[in-house]
Amino acid sequence: MRAILFALSEDNAREAMLALARDKKIEIAAWLGTDKGHGVIDYDYGVLTREEIQKEIAMSCPPAVYDSVYGGLYRFLDMAYRNGTRPIYEYVNLFNLWLSFYYGLFQKKKPDVLIFSDIPHFGVDSIAKDLANAMGIPVVMVQQALGQDMFFAFSNIEDIGIYESLANREEVEIELKKEFEKDLFYMKNTNVVVPRSSEKGSGKERLKKLWKKIQHNRGRIYTKGRLVALRKAGGYFSTKEERLASLLEAKRMFGKCSVDLTENFVYFPLHLQPELTTSALGGKFCDQILAIERLREFIPEDWKIYVKENPKQSYYMRGELFFRRLNNIKNVEYVPRSVNTYDLIRGAKFVATITGTAGWEAVSGGKPVLVFGLAWYRSLPGVFEYRHCKYNAEEIANFSIDHEAVSAAYNALLSKAYPGIIECGHEKALEIYSERENHKKIYDSMEKILAKVAEMLPNYGGGQ
Repeated sequence: MRAILFALSEDNAREAMLALARDKKIEIAAWLGTDKGHGVIDYDYGVLTREEIQKEIAMSCPPAVYDSVYGGLYRFLDMAYRNGTRPIYEYVNLFNLWLSFYYGLFQKKKPDVLIFSDIPHFGVDSIAKDLANAMGIPVVMVQQALGQDMFFAFSNIEDIGIYESLANREEVEIELKKEFEKDLFYMKNTNVVVPRSSEKGSGKERLKKLWKKIQHNRGRIYTKGRLVALRKAGGYFSTKEERLASLLEAKRMFGKCSVDLTENFVYFPLHLQPELTTSALGGKFCDQILAIERLREFIPEDWKIYVKENPKQSYYMRGELFFRRLNNIKNVEYVPRSVNTYDLIRGAKFVATITGTAGWEAVSGGKPVLVFGLAWYRSLPGVFEYRHCKYNAEEIANFSIDHEAVSAAYNALLSKAYPGIIECGHEKALEIYSERENHKKIYDSMEKILAKVAEMLPNYGGGQ
């Protein structure tokens, strides 16, 4: 089976994919990513800076194929802007350059399948996925199961939370405790530390300067030079200064919030942006304020909405106009980051989120959830999807969750997953982890997945 691989170059998956190639389970037709350490990459994600390769590979898409992929342009813009500050028309040009590159690549390499290391969410990979769909080339995407030594595989984004398209069938029995609190390794060390006046260099003066910067340079903190500097430092949400800037902007707009956990409210924790959970899985609700506006229309007028910022969020996508628009929504309170998220979950009538982990924390502890996007837990009892919801707000709030039913549905969902840690970093959630054993698990799992893909190919045995 001829495969084009996207990423899969981290230690968790790289050796397994190379072993599959050595054993002639797959033929790697092309490998795209940023890691050149495995020696078989044909192209990297910077390929479009190499004009000779772009010119050599590129082919014009037929109109019907082009029109199908063009529908994903807005999603591409949302994803791609995380990596630069080009004018919008240049992103449109970039979209078309990538599209012609991939079309030429697929025509020349004749892949039987595209395999992604994650759900495409960087823009350059989402174009490839959409083009493959338009051309009838099977796609494999994977998603790590939170806190577990297993991952889901699927061929369609809409299958997230259902996982039927490439499902495994192995019985799983994992104890699911009825509690909200979860030990999430990726949420540690995320608090914003406000400088104290006693600190060297006068914390008060530093805060004043930052406040002045926000007031006089609002919306322009992220200059091109600043973005480059932030990326070199580790990302657009990496600095405490930038997270503090967002906090101060919100404080200027909303003032002091008094949290009353006894009143009627819905808890809406904001997602980190830009990120997969909104850009790829939120649909139109990657615009989180749109979800809050719809929530406002959905719940009784006298209910409040408590909105709390993600601890990792910086000033990026949290400028003046974001908070102005949020402040226009009736009965919305912007909750300080210091308020405990689990106290908010306990006190809420229900939790509302796009696809966030807070929804999983809520339903596993016995609190109903309203989701606006493709959450991995959306099929569990007590989770209501906004787009298909037949219940009103009071009915959701009064829904009694049977924890045993949630636990059974959770295990049924995990039974469709495959053994292994395929996303680097998630091994931190395990007490015991062996790299060698994990390579074997990924190999065996991928072999099973490829067998299911073969069933999708009408004339498997010699390409498309």
